[in-house]
Amino acid sequence: MKFSYKWLQEFLPIDISVDKFCDKLTMFGLEVEEITDLGKTLDKVVVGKITKVEAHPNADKLSICEVDVNEDSNLQVLCGAPNVAPDQLVPVAKVGATIQAQQIKSVKLRGEESHGMICSEKELDLSDNHDGIMVLDKSVEIGTPLAQALKIDDYMIEVEVTPNRPDLLGLIGITRECAAMLEKKYTSPTAKFQESPQLTSDLLSVDIKNSSLCSRYAARIVKNIKVKPSPPWLQRHLRSVGLRPINNIVDVTNYILMEQGHPIHAFDASKVEDNHIVVRTAKKGETIKLLDEKTYKLNPNNLVIADSKKPMALAGIMGGVQSSITEETTDIVLECACFNALNIRQSSQELKVASDSSYRFERIMDPNRIEEIIDRTAYLIQQTAGGEITKGIVDVFPHKKAEDKIQLRPDRVNRLLKTELEIETMINYLKRFEFQVSRQNDLLEITVPTFRPDITREVDLIEEISRAYGYNNLESNYQTKTIENTRKKKLQSTIRKFLVNQGFYEACNLSFSSPEKLDKLDISPTDKLRKVVELKNPLGEDFSILRTTLIPDLLQNVSHNLHQNFNNFKLFELNKTYFDFGNHTEEPIHLCGAITGDYFSSYWKEDQKSTDFFD
Repeated sequence: MKFSYKWLQEFLPIDISVDKFCDKLTMFGLEVEEITDLGKTLDKVVVGKITKVEAHPNADKLSICEVDVNEDSNLQVLCGAPNVAPDQLVPVAKVGATIQAQQIKSVKLRGEESHGMICSEKELDLSDNHDGIMVLDKSVEIGTPLAQALKIDDYMIEVEVTPNRPDLLGLIGITRECAAMLEKKYTSPTAKFQESPQLTSDLLSVDIKNSSLCSRYAARIVKNIKVKPSPPWLQRHLRSVGLRPINNIVDVTNYILMEQGHPIHAFDASKVEDNHIVVRTAKKGETIKLLDEKTYKLNPNNLVIADSKKPMALAGIMGGVQSSITEETTDIVLECACFNALNIRQSSQELKVASDSSYRFERIMDPNRIEEIIDRTAYLIQQTAGGEITKGIVDVFPHKKAEDKIQLRPDRVNRLLKTELEIETMINYLKRFEFQVSRQNDLLEITVPTFRPDITREVDLIEEISRAYGYNNLESNYQTKTIENTRKKKLQSTIRKFLVNQGFYEACNLSFSSPEKLDKLDISPTDKLRKVVELKNPLGEDFSILRTTLIPDLLQNVSHNLHQNFNNFKLFELNKTYFDFGNHTEEPIHLCGAITGDYFSSYWKEDQKSTDFFD
């Protein structure tokens, strides 16, 4: 996950250096992988004012510019851009600057010297615009470093996010963590806007065909928007996390993705047939052309967002070309939904198409935040593209997600962490992570917000307390364990060596077994071997219990070898078995052997004999 240090500071006041901040963040459990100084690429690039422009006497397409960069003397710079003019404020790369991997030097072109370079946006890697030089706002002071003038003297911080923390795939989640770490309050993004009288539900309907694959789908409509380039602040935010601006609508959806950590998509409303959205699985052989300009053949395992006639998007992965935003778009439908993580992952891998959206939906998104996210998106669309936001949200939410409640034992916290924390201190720590806490005598009942799917057990809460307390403050406790009985170890080693010397091969089978194997051995229902340990989440019926005997698996080993025409061999297994006696369990070690065919391996000195019962 990448985020901008300055962007973070818009929501949370931070008064420490970026290096110290990143050290604290790593020790708080959010490992910083890389810090990129965004302004470093613009080193020695400053704001200059063109004071004079003259035609080059020996080159038709070059101009001789005199540029004031607030130094002792003005610079003479040759420029070939068609839009160069006096009194412009422009970005000037001085001698020694590096532009597109080329160091700027003093040169002589057609008899005239040039001591720098006046740059375009593309040359500065700010956009793809190469029509002419970049012209800056006249309010900027001459000589100011360009990174500072454009407010990109910033740091991009990349942190490693584990799969169980999808809440950290957006800046808001990072902000919550940092607020807890620094014991400060943060400001939530605003989404206040005036709705038009027209009801969204009168303009659009939504139908979810399979609620197990889509737990919630919400839509809003913004009418009479104007698609155009995004304002500088929006472009700056996207560039600060490595994204290129496209247009105001697409840029807002990308901004929301990085800010909220939840994907959102915009459709051209005029391309939604019958004003009806259907969340369904694809029909056999159905195809869709996605925004990557490739056409994909779908199957009934793929979830799509469709209208009454065609699929418009591959759900949770990528939008389709047919319903995409163009310069002629005036009305848009905003989509914010929650999809089945496993289905998104399978479709992404099967079709070999991945995106920032699928990366997030492959984890568990929080359905309870959808309303605030779609409102925030509509607000930013209105701020950057104008338009009227219709009244209300079309919201289909078949499966409400309740907040989990977990009981926490304060004495267990101190026992596990080897601390002496007061209960009130623990409550304060947990509230910093936005958990709700109620005290019931010597127990704490913790209500876990739905954006934290990683918190499922008491020990998870103890880990949060340890993070807030500080890993460095925990004592190092070297736990000693009693070594297993050495006599037992030596005995097992002696048995193995003896059997190997007798020509046996050791087998090592899985501990998982099946009741069917005991049935084949005709084990009585009252026999001790029927006191099995049952697994809660078995891989299948064949692996539903832990073995009480080694015999069935060893017989399978024999059968397998005989089927491979290997008829003379000896096998043994020395391993654990498992018994459940109701009030306790036991794990005794058993020895089992099998011999088949000739007793001795073929050897000219030995008299061969067949194996019999007495062996």
